[in-house]
Amino acid sequence: SAGKRESTRLREAYFLEYAVGIRAALDAAAPPTLPLLVTGGWRTARAMRAALASGDCDVIGLGRPLCGDPRGAAKLLDGTLSALPRLEESLHAGPTSWRWLRRAPLKLLRLLPLLGQQSWYYCSILALARTGAPAEGAGPLRA
Repeated sequence: SAGKRESTRLREAYFLEYAVGIRAALDAAAPPTLPLLVTGGWRTARAMRAALASGDCDVIGLGRPLCGDPRGAAKLLDGTLSALPRLEESLHAGPTSWRWLRRAPLKLLRLLPLLGQQSWYYCSILALARTGAPAEGAGPLRA
């Protein structure tokens, strides 16, 4: 998209480069072709619109950002939001004094914060199913 470096665009939608190759294969196939959905990393309305307008994909899939705001897609469509939150940047396992885990010499210790984040996403999905609201106030270790 205009004004955004290619590496930034691909980092946001990290499977888009594969979709371009899949699109070429689908276009070469005899009709009817299947709609192509790309999920993974989408955050900004601008990048989503650009991918759809370019024909690189037909459908955008959203997952993790909706765990924190289930109305996020509607807010992008109505212009209330221009970008979905990057929840992974605000989910920290344990107190600040535990941040050293991300640089720990043992891989298992470096995985603990990531596992805590993953647990929060699963618990938020369960909370959404049960109550219609995300797991507010639950941190990765309390998830």
